[in-house]
Amino acid sequence: MKIDVTTEELIEYGLDIDQYILCMCLYSGETTTLINYYGSFGPIGIHKLEYLIERKLIRSVSNSFSLSNLRLNEEIFLQILKREPIAKWISEWYDIWPKGVKSGGYYVRTDEKGCQAKMIKFMKRNPLFTKEIILEGTRRYIYQKSLGGYDYIMLAPNFIEKDGVSMLAGECENVLNEVIPNNRPKIVQGSLFGDREL
Repeated sequence: MKIDVTTEELIEYGLDIDQYILCMCLYSGETTTLINYYGSFGPIGIHKLEYLIERKLIRSVSNSFSLSNLRLNEEIFLQILKREPIAKWISEWYDIWPKGVKSGGYYVRTDEKGCQAKMIKFMKRNPLFTKEIILEGTRRYIYQKSLGGYDYIMLAPNFIEKDGVSMLAGECENVLNEVIPNNRPKIVQGSLFGDREL
């Protein structure tokens, strides 16, 4: 699991690195990453867990602080990270998709609630991608597809994830890495039309 956080952000969040990693792993469900971290650096101290409980970031479902008993308050965690809950912005993302466009016989704008459920899972697996990155990556994808008349455009929920592959993740990586696609695809003419580029 890739975690990208600055010391300034940790200070702003009021969390140390151990607490941040614990919360992030509970959020994403990546408990094996957390177990490996604890194996390398030792378990998180009880006082750090108590601090998280006082802030209502985590709770224990029993009297034990074992990892399997800890639950994250995702709403409070997202507030600390200054991220809006997906339910508040999924309509904005959904509205990016073109109306009336079909792909494979289906409208690309499908069920918004289904998209929301997939987006929640996507963000948990990819906590580095913020709302802004996701919106920009989606805009870039749709713009590129519009240049070709929306040929082979994916359905909105399949763009998030289909069969374990996420086109959205690739687009978000490009946004993070500042990869800007060409404004239009290059069509190189062959011998039939000459060697000019259109």
